[in-house]
This record gives sequence, C-alpha cells and structure tokens, in this order.
Amino acid sequence: MAFRRPALKTLAYAAGGVLALYALCLLFGWLALPRIIQAEAPHFIEEKSGHHLSMDLPEFNPFALSLRIPNLKLAEPDGKPLLSLSEFFTDVSAASLFRRAYVFDAIRLTAPQVELELLKDGSLNWTPLIEALKSKEPQPQAALPRLEIRSFALNGGRIDFADRKADFATRVDPIDLELADVSSVSEQEGRYRVVARTGLGAQVAWQGEVGLRPVALSGDIDVAGLDLAKLAPYLRNLLPAAPTGIAALSSDYQMSYA
Repeated sequence: MAFRRPALKTLAYAAGGVLALYALCLLFGWLALPRIIQAEAPHFIEEKSGHHLSMDLPEFNPFALSLRIPNLKLAEPDGKPLLSLSEFFTDVSAASLFRRAYVFDAIRLTAPQVELELLKDGSLNWTPLIEALKSKEPQPQAALPRLEIRSFALNGGRIDFADRKADFATRVDPIDLELADVSSVSEQEGRYRVVARTGLGAQVAWQGEVGLRPVALSGDIDVAGLDLAKLAPYLRNLLPAAPTGIAALSSDYQMSYA
C-alpha cells in the first residue's frame, strides 16, 4: 500500500520531533545535570545533617551513561573530615532498561580517604550522618534490590582509625580492592580481591567469592608482618606482659546469611 504525501510528511515531522526531543535531553544531561548535582547534593546533605559536602564540577556523558565526580569531600558540621575522594566514576549499563535491574558496567573509587573514630560513648563519628539520612518512618523488610556490578575498583584507599576509649590509632593504606561480576538477580557468584598494608606494618591479602542471593562470602585471608607491640592498647588487659614479636596468620572462611 502506497503512502500519500501528507502521511509521509506527518511521519517525517514526528520522527524529526522525536529526534529533536532526544537531542534536547542529551544536551540537558550534558550541560545542566553536572551543575545541578554540584549545587543540590551539598544543599541536601547540609539540610539533612549539617554536614558539609563539596566537589568539583561533575562530568556526565549522556551517550555512555557515565558520571565522573572529581575531588569529592565530606566533613562533619565542625569541619572535621570524614571522607575524601580524588575521583568517583560510574558507568551505568543500558541493560538496566531491559533487565529491570540496576546494572553497572563499572564503578571506580580513586584515592578514597576515610576517617573512622570509635568515640568514648561507643558511637562512631559517622553515626550522626547515618541517623540523619535514615527514613523516620518504619520500613518493611524488603529483599535486596536487583543489582549487577560487572566491575568495581577501589585504588589507593586509606582508612585512619582511632579508638578514643582505648587511646589507640592506626592507619590502613594503601588499600586496593577489585570486585567483579556480582549480582543479586541470580545465584551467580562474583569475585573479590583486597590488598592492603596497615599502620601496624602488616600486609593483608584477602580474596574469594561473594554471592548476594543468598548473601554469602567465602575465600581466604592472609596477614603477615603484624607487630604485636603496636596492639598493646588492646592486648594489655588480656596478657600478663606486654606483647612483642611479629605475627602472621592465614585462614579460609565461609559465611552466609539466609
């Protein structure tokens, strides 16, 4: 059946309108979204908790569905640092539209630095922020969200830990973590690998498999070069004399939560 000219013209106008709308959406995502994130995310955090969030102008690629946020920093209301990231990068897969799941081709954290303190009252320095962001309404127990992460990488991380009750402090760095093919949609198991050196001089190698349906961890962990003298604040009440020497340990493990 042959189309009449008016029908062809209408079809062409419609197709042109759809393409124009799509182009406008891409332009909006490319130009407007980064500035909205940079302005609104810190406002949201400060309004909810009084904490301070800052970042350089994000970069959004509407064609690859990727987002890069450079120099992200989070601080307590009094300005004490909680978290900093040289770069946060995520690449959302278009498969999210078809699999009815959050599918990430890649998530990457570059040089994250975390300040973790156990305060004298037993709470953590992160507790006020977590409590402020929690929903005030009781939440029904829900299943894990449908999630797939094909590649997760944490490069050059650092954790500064302080126990104010025991007057103990240490640093874990650098931390390098790799995670691959993790899914809560199926019973497929992903792989993870963590390599780190602690402020106690110990080297940690931790690797294995993780499953989200059901939640399960299995693998092995190796710790070498652990200076026992630096653990004295924790061990002095358990041992008759101050510990000395260098320790190493290795273990296989398997954990699950049904």
